[in-house]
Amino acid sequence: DFALRGLRAIGVCKKEGEDGVWQFIGLIPLLDPPRHDTKETIDHAIELGVGVKMITGDQVAIGKETARRLGMGLNFHNAKIVRQQFVEGVPIADIIEQADGFGEVFPEDKYTVVETLRKIKNGPFGGPHVVGMTGDGVNDAPALKVADVGIAV
Repeated sequence: DFALRGLRAIGVCKKEGEDGVWQFIGLIPLLDPPRHDTKETIDHAIELGVGVKMITGDQVAIGKETARRLGMGLNFHNAKIVRQQFVEGVPIADIIEQADGFGEVFPEDKYTVVETLRKIKNGPFGGPHVVGMTGDGVNDAPALKVADVGIAV
């Protein structure tokens, strides 16, 4: 339920004494909202014809709810599909191109999404897509490096 509302959760336990058994106490919901200017930035990019995709390590449900709040598309996939060549007979490149986002990604999945988009010849001028990537951690470095425009924040 928490993930469907865009919340992460941390489980809390306690232990009585040195050799006691851990006892589950409950869950603490956490909200990690986008920056205050994110929606405006995404709206402006979309107005300019830029396709925006979310690639997140969060659960798919959390990414989808965050995308909904930001006015982005809701065609989200678990990133494990990008580790395949085809999904139900559909080339993974087609799925990546049509997707609005991916959840539960690893760094190599981000790299795969960016590299795949760069190779697709359906870009705005009949050539490959020009791919920009923003990232805020060392796990984003491989995808930032392979992107046409890599922005570390």
